[in-house]
Amino acid sequence: CLGLVRIDESNSSKSQFQLITGLRDGLSVVASLAGASKTTLPKNKRLIKSKETLMDLCVKVVYGTSKASIELDLMPSDCRFLLDRLWDLYECLPNQPAPDDMASTVHDEVDSVYRHLVIVDLATSWTQQSLPALLRLQTSDTNREQMLAVGRDLISMCCEGFGTRMFDESNAESNMNQLLDLLA
Repeated sequence: CLGLVRIDESNSSKSQFQLITGLRDGLSVVASLAGASKTTLPKNKRLIKSKETLMDLCVKVVYGTSKASIELDLMPSDCRFLLDRLWDLYECLPNQPAPDDMASTVHDEVDSVYRHLVIVDLATSWTQQSLPALLRLQTSDTNREQMLAVGRDLISMCCEGFGTRMFDESNAESNMNQLLDLLA
């Protein structure tokens, strides 16, 4: 499944349009597979029976999609589509932690995926930054101080975007409600 969202040297002859279409289609297939494997379904009706396998798949596909997106020139509609499919994947994950240590590691990764998606979703909604630019910011450094600096930059960009939108008084109430919904 990760191959469906991977962009590498073998794709170098494809156009941006073909790569983006392939990423959208591949992510849709994986999201459908995960949706047919939700742990809310009876185990005998799931395509993927194991919670850990489902969690591992979703985590890898979210990060694979993020990595692939960095290389592309995405339109806002593509960004929204990809984010919506990534949220679909996240929502297929079990919310009951498994008792073993391996599952604990996977749950930590799932928590990280959630933070990643929230940050990207908020930032794409409230900044002028493109999805690839935001993903580059998020994945560029792992040093704690650098990550804090990236976080401050993202918050600053969101505040600036919010201020710009609020300046347009005709949509001020709608924009405020949208921000409050995202923060809730």
